[in-house]
Amino acid sequence: MPVQANPGPKPLLAISKPTTGMPNLKNGIYLYGESSRPGQLRQTYMVFEVNNNGITGAVYMPHSSYDCFQGTVQAGTINALMLDSFEASSYPVTVNLGELHPLQASAADQTLLKSCQASLAPQFQAATEPNLAQAIPHLQP
Repeated sequence: MPVQANPGPKPLLAISKPTTGMPNLKNGIYLYGESSRPGQLRQTYMVFEVNNNGITGAVYMPHSSYDCFQGTVQAGTINALMLDSFEASSYPVTVNLGELHPLQASAADQTLLKSCQASLAPQFQAATEPNLAQAIPHLQP
């Protein structure tokens, strides 16, 4: 299972095998979920924006908390650094989009995405940018 609910109130992404044969995502906003229907309780969703294979987004469960992430996407695999909203720490994650359901992003999803985009820039630069290349080898120049 590519995305799992943590026993606590926040979603947790599990490490997945890389996807082969899945095309790169074009620039734009995407929503993927464990469920083929949006807004299902106890299901994890991720909304993100792709910009030249760079990615910024949020992982959430409806009516619960969310965590923001930033990284890269290639061949259907996201390699990102997740910012834990409860502990103010970060950790690397890998997600295989081929194991999730593509959905239509709602206005609420886009609002959540904008919130992460606004908060990620200063938080990631201050707290994690020096370690980003070490945490995610795919981002090294």
